[in-house]
Amino acid sequence: MTLPALRFALLLVALTAAPMTSRAAFTGDAVSAEETEAATSETTAGKIQAIDAEAREITIKHKKENTTFTVAADCEFIGYEKDGMTLADLTIGERTRISWIKEGDKQVVHQIEHVVAKDKSRAG
Repeated sequence: MTLPALRFALLLVALTAAPMTSRAAFTGDAVSAEETEAATSETTAGKIQAIDAEAREITIKHKKENTTFTVAADCEFIGYEKDGMTLADLTIGERTRISWIKEGDKQVVHQIEHVVAKDKSRAG
């Protein structure tokens, strides 16, 4: 193999391997929200038990257990009739599904989805 061909081969290997290495390991940059959410996103469904809009917290009852979550400033509200929903617009007792990620010691909600209760009167 000639020297230029060898240099090209080494360059190709280096460029191929670089994307497999964490950007944060080289630059110290934080990983983006999209990268973190794709890796560790979880979903919880239940009824809203408490809302603290000022502290940006919501408590959800799921499987007989209450869990308090921190709501991200850029949280997305899905399935609500009102445009421009905020945490203060939610109602205690309302059924919801949230998507959250673990950030340090907090469970941070990035999406709150309105869940319509099934009509039990139309059984059959």
